[in-house]
Amino acid sequence: MTPRIGIVERDRALALLNEHQAAGRVDLREFDLRAQQITSAVTQADLDAIFADLPSPADDRRNPWRLATVALGITCVLLIGAVVVLATQRSSATTSEIAAPVATTTPRVSSVAAAPTSSRSATATATATSTTTASSTSGALSDVSTDAVQYLMDFKALSGGKYSDLDVGPSQVSGTSYSRSVLLDPYFEELAFVEYDLGRKFTRLDGVLGIQDDSTPSDIVVQFQIYADGMLLTDVVVKLGATVPVHLEFDKPLRLRLQVTDTTGGNFVGVFGDLRATR
Repeated sequence: MTPRIGIVERDRALALLNEHQAAGRVDLREFDLRAQQITSAVTQADLDAIFADLPSPADDRRNPWRLATVALGITCVLLIGAVVVLATQRSSATTSEIAAPVATTTPRVSSVAAAPTSSRSATATATATSTTTASSTSGALSDVSTDAVQYLMDFKALSGGKYSDLDVGPSQVSGTSYSRSVLLDPYFEELAFVEYDLGRKFTRLDGVLGIQDDSTPSDIVVQFQIYADGMLLTDVVVKLGATVPVHLEFDKPLRLRLQVTDTTGGNFVGVFGDLRATR
């Protein structure tokens, strides 16, 4: 008899699928489809079928070219991070020298917006490092917005959205804390959405989709959708206790829409965990 699986196995499978997507073996549309299949999988055989046409992690470890590619990728990320930090420091120094004779200064537009106080009961601890490189499974590597990366919670929501409650800040999803999240609470058995003006400045969106841990009932299922200028970019169904990573690339859209739909009738909060846009 094929053994049944739980949250740990599904999360491990989602992490493996993310590796295949980063390696170019799975495109974004197929990634969303397989991620949805993983969250719905019941047995180990279900998971094995999803990865049947993909190499196993053991095959990658035995491939020296794969190791070399991973090492090169890590090196490039570190170099890019160093260049961004140096460029930011030089820009700040130049601005200070020019503005020295002036008695007062005006804050830059790219400075971090103050986050509204969250009314949610969930508590979270921010995970921070010195780079702006995004992490898809354990929260954002940087706890503040920068010139290159902007958290959606730091954007002002446009009027006209539909929801019972909209909040931003920390949230707990599947035991993991996401400190800079957008939280959508719909009316009973209805959809909720919020829209943001991206100003045609960004080319990538990263984060995690999930249901806040204190939601009820335990078998609740929520549909998550993301649109850019009216075009559907991702459409996945998520169960309580599961997470789905988001890695979307687009051509500098103007309007971004986040949407959740109550498909089972429950009391829940849809979490767009550490959702961030990159220039």
